[in-house]
Amino acid sequence: MRRSLSYLLATCFLLLPIAQARATFVGLGDGTQDVTLTCIFINCPGPFTGTVTISGAQATDWFFHTAFDVSLTFNGDPDEIVGPPPLGSESLQGLDSTDAYQLRLIAGGTWHIFIGGVDVDRGTWTAVPHQSTVTEPGSLTLLLPVLAAIGVGAVRRRK
Repeated sequence: MRRSLSYLLATCFLLLPIAQARATFVGLGDGTQDVTLTCIFINCPGPFTGTVTISGAQATDWFFHTAFDVSLTFNGDPDEIVGPPPLGSESLQGLDSTDAYQLRLIAGGTWHIFIGGVDVDRGTWTAVPHQSTVTEPGSLTLLLPVLAAIGVGAVRRRK
């Protein structure tokens, strides 16, 4: 009985690192990140906030709404760009809803907005994991076998 419980617990702990494995793109881990864009120009009305969702090494969604001289909204699936060696820099980029302005988030924490290839604004960005009240499914998956083993042990002990 103790041996089977030990094997079950060992299996659960071996699965834990697999559930926690994380890939990154532009320094962001899996999941949704709350991103803050801070301007370096004095008259910038920011900072602006948005979200970026990363799955593995793919950005699957982002949403930013900025209000410079014009109101800009960047949403949808941004492009992942990896520069050639030796630097191999990473960036996320995508057009706003008018298809005129492009936002580019660059690994290392800088951002730029371009129109027609001209850099019209820039600054720094920071990200923190999006706070969610939903329990992580991986944790529940690991908890269920432990609870089952405890229940089986309790039933056997009564007999």
